[in-house]
Amino acid sequence: MISSRVHISHRWLLCASAWLTVVVGGTAIAAEPAIRAVSIRGLRIGATTTLTVDGSNLVPEPRLLAAFPIAKVELKSDPPPQSNRIVLDVTLGEDVVPGMYPLRVVSMSGVSAPIVIGVDRLPQVPVAAKVETLPAAVHGTVAGSAIVETTFDGKAGQEVTIEVEAQQLAGALRPVLHVYDSRRLQLGWAWPTPTLFGDCRLKVTLPADDTYTVALHDAEYAAQNPNHFRLKIGTWAYADQVFPAVVERGKTQPVEILGNGVGAAAANADVMTAWLPLDWPDPSTASGLRPAVRVVDLPEVVEQPAGEAPQVLPAIPVAVSGRIAADGEEDRYRLAVSPGMRLKFEIIAERRGSPLDSVLVLRNDEGAQLARGEDGPETTDTVLEYAVPANVAAAIVAVSDLHGRGGPRCVYRLLVEQMDAGPRKPHFRLFTPQDRLTVASDGFGLLPLHVERAGFDGPITLSPEGLPPGMTVEPLEIAAGAEGVLLNVAAQPGASAAALVQFLGTAEEGGLQRIAEVAGHPLATLQPWLASDVALARGTPTAFRIEWGESPSDAALVLAGKLPLPVRVMRPEGEATPVRLALITSQNTPLLANNQPDPNKALRAEAAVEIAPDKTDGELALIVPPELAGPVYDIALRAELLSKDKQTVLATAFTPPRRLRVVNPVGIELTGPPKIEAVIDPKTPLMLKITGSVVRRGAFTGDVALALEDLPGGVAAVPATVKADATAFEIPVTFPANFQPREVTAKLVATTAPNPQQANVKVRSNVIELTFALSASAAQSAN
Repeated sequence: MISSRVHISHRWLLCASAWLTVVVGGTAIAAEPAIRAVSIRGLRIGATTTLTVDGSNLVPEPRLLAAFPIAKVELKSDPPPQSNRIVLDVTLGEDVVPGMYPLRVVSMSGVSAPIVIGVDRLPQVPVAAKVETLPAAVHGTVAGSAIVETTFDGKAGQEVTIEVEAQQLAGALRPVLHVYDSRRLQLGWAWPTPTLFGDCRLKVTLPADDTYTVALHDAEYAAQNPNHFRLKIGTWAYADQVFPAVVERGKTQPVEILGNGVGAAAANADVMTAWLPLDWPDPSTASGLRPAVRVVDLPEVVEQPAGEAPQVLPAIPVAVSGRIAADGEEDRYRLAVSPGMRLKFEIIAERRGSPLDSVLVLRNDEGAQLARGEDGPETTDTVLEYAVPANVAAAIVAVSDLHGRGGPRCVYRLLVEQMDAGPRKPHFRLFTPQDRLTVASDGFGLLPLHVERAGFDGPITLSPEGLPPGMTVEPLEIAAGAEGVLLNVAAQPGASAAALVQFLGTAEEGGLQRIAEVAGHPLATLQPWLASDVALARGTPTAFRIEWGESPSDAALVLAGKLPLPVRVMRPEGEATPVRLALITSQNTPLLANNQPDPNKALRAEAAVEIAPDKTDGELALIVPPELAGPVYDIALRAELLSKDKQTVLATAFTPPRRLRVVNPVGIELTGPPKIEAVIDPKTPLMLKITGSVVRRGAFTGDVALALEDLPGGVAAVPATVKADATAFEIPVTFPANFQPREVTAKLVATTAPNPQQANVKVRSNVIELTFALSASAAQSAN
């Protein structure tokens, strides 16, 4: 298996001789550096580019941190470097691969959030009245309703490409381009397209030797910040699509890079990552997003040359990559199905920049239409759900364009899954909400790392790759069934200034391996293999600290309960200002149906807590929801030292994380086995009794209600209530006289409201699966 770190050899930190909040712990640190604006959002390979960086806390000792090698950085002395502005000469060697990359500033205060820059061999110049030589990348900003213009000289018959990168550089500008000749006659225009992720491009053949004007504005003449752009003029190689765009893990697949000046490549998917970047056919002329394929564990098929019979697909689940290469073409595939199957057919085309407006038709072997699908939710891509009827053993899946169009870029991926089959195979996804962490020298910081599980509940071993010398991480495991972990990152005196680190998760069960993603990373969609880097940096400490107060050694997270978390803060000498407390946990954010956070299912603070300027002790009350998915959670508190007016955070510190087990205040146990065998008489109702006891835990002493769920119609079970002074229960279950002898399953569960003042907040006990094995009487069997 090839190393997952297909790009980790280029993690470079060069000294210069509000996307996500940084979490720091132990010894507190001062405010981290922040980038507000950069004069040039690009670097030239094999040359030196001058960058003016505006922000805060940029000095002392500014550095650049990038995922590509930087040959040299020189801090300019004219103008003198300031905390809010530095000027750098950045030199790249010839070994850098063209593409989009995150770039950060590191200073003694820590590490900044990333900005996105373009890296290629184009000259990088600020916007001016005229572009003297082509090709070139012109950088600037568009304010509000303004129109930015520049000119260039061209020759008759010359082909010129003009492209704006704004959205791809994590900007808010919705670019629209116009090209005019010297008479102000428009030669072409372009506006945002999904192929370029909201940016635009046009190609023109110049009609005469002339001076041409390029005009750029916001689509609604209301550009919002950040309003930067990178305007490329000239000719270069670029990649818009890859076909096929998805490759089965462990296989090598020939692919075609679709764009300009590109061509064939090979994708060796013997990797553990979800994405595989491809080599440019000719990197000397390449610019823009680097081509890549997605790597999956699903069987992947490529469309074969059309024949008289439909192409036969493997068993469901399956995906096929195809292309409507000519006008009027229809691709056909034969799929074995079974009556009763609930299938989902999904085409991915428009969402990946394909011009295809897909139509999907299901037919039987005789050609009769079974179902038809067109647009899906908020996309022209087809999504079709289909229940296979009786007497249908195969379906012919036909894919075409709604308008009968075709061409080399009309590519698609058809995914077929069985809706009620559960996860295709056990897997998990690792992610962190933080892109960076600054740790005070001789202190520690906290990095939340979460896991989403599908059919897998085992422990996950963690390996930090690229960890800088002098830094350590613990614990290196996510517990079985847990939703995540709070990683304690410690920096020893003399630790390296900064590095980009990835976290590899390995599960021995099933041999699963995954690289943790950074949620919300600006390159998560564009170049996802770069969205796994967490920047770790050493910062300058302050004297602000927080530590846990006294609490019971057996403290636990009791469902629907409340847990006091006492702490003590130590302010720097002379600082008598408030301290604000906040809760940090390893719980995944629970979501409502609309993907908004659901506070009622979250571990949360009962109320906002501030420690008064003249106090050192404080307490935060942790509210535990009535249901939690994991068996244990890590808990920590963040302390923010505020200015007297409470408008500025002077320093931040964290408690060490505590791992607390989850305790259900109520449980149930059976007196006998969960499988009950009985003989049923057709003339007499059968009554059985379920007996057992209630187990109360912690301080809970209240009533408990028990009931049987999922019983078939006609079967009656009398709910039971076990009073506070009792533990035993008995539930009668009655089967009617005419009940068909068979095996019946049901669920026994108890519910209670641990807090009498919140009767609507109920906790469910463990669920016991019951089986009633009912057989016919001897007389009934004889008949």
